[in-house]
Amino acid sequence: MKLDRLAMPPFNTTLMGVLTGVLNYFQHDVSAAMAFALSGQAFFINIHKQLCPSGPYCWNYTRFEKLIQNMGVEREELGFFGADSSADDRNTVEEKLRVELNKGNPCSLLNMENQLITGYDEHGFFTAQPWKCNTDFPPASLAFGSWQELGQEVHIAFYTYQKKQPSEERK
Repeated sequence: MKLDRLAMPPFNTTLMGVLTGVLNYFQHDVSAAMAFALSGQAFFINIHKQLCPSGPYCWNYTRFEKLIQNMGVEREELGFFGADSSADDRNTVEEKLRVELNKGNPCSLLNMENQLITGYDEHGFFTAQPWKCNTDFPPASLAFGSWQELGQEVHIAFYTYQKKQPSEERK
């Protein structure tokens, strides 16, 4: 199964590539520039409290998730998993993702980069690669159960997206 029309633009900020892809899929009339502004990402500084460059694993997404609701998108985190995650944990999250995809709801993952999950087959999930020039990373698929494409770099979070009524522009 594959979600038609779900695609990820090649932004260097892959979180915004995912959000813009979801907005387009939901057919919300929000430009990429407006999505950056309305989500707060246009004003985000990527510096940890200890003044080190920080990956997305250190970010507090509370305000981002509240702000994107104004654009008609609700995001839910399904959990964070490491290389030591159990087979049951992996099966549980994979089943939740399949249920959401079958409902027509986009999903995404974060493992070094954010990627849309565009569908699945009997072997695993299809994942959008944000840049055409780099076909090695991030991977274009994620095998059920093993997540072998990630090698030893398994520090992954999964998200689902629901379509909501956007706020009135004045708000």
